[in-house]
Amino acid sequence: KKLEFAFANSDYLALLRAYKGWQLSTKEGVRASYNYCRQNFLSGRVLQEKR
Repeated sequence: KKLEFAFANSDYLALLRAYKGWQLSTKEGVRASYNYCRQNFLSGRVLQEKR
């Protein structure tokens, strides 16, 4: 899963890509956001705090 976010050896850009993907999923609702986090091993609570 981590490779989906990989971007030219840049952790920052990988985090940004993961965050943007999460943001898109939130537009589809709470369930979609939860599933996105679960599928990508992300913490929805932490992402919500960084919003």
